[in-house]
Amino acid sequence: MGHYEFNTFDHNAIVGAHDTIKNLYFCVGFFGYRSQQASAYGRVVVELIVYGAFKTLDLSVLSYLRIPGNRPLTEQAVI
Repeated sequence: MGHYEFNTFDHNAIVGAHDTIKNLYFCVGFFGYRSQQASAYGRVVVELIVYGAFKTLDLSVLSYLRIPGNRPLTEQAVI
């Protein structure tokens, strides 16, 4: 088995800059298949650092700000 780490707030990744701590970027809370998407998430973080914004993929929905704002990201397509 092994350790199964995940984001307990809403079970989704956190990607983006901290709102008050300069130069602190999140790219955490992944598990399972999302680990296979690491290169895409890496590119997104590089874009945030270099350009200050998402360029290739808009992952603003995964922003850290949803946590202090108490806005969990809920699954919309559960079958």
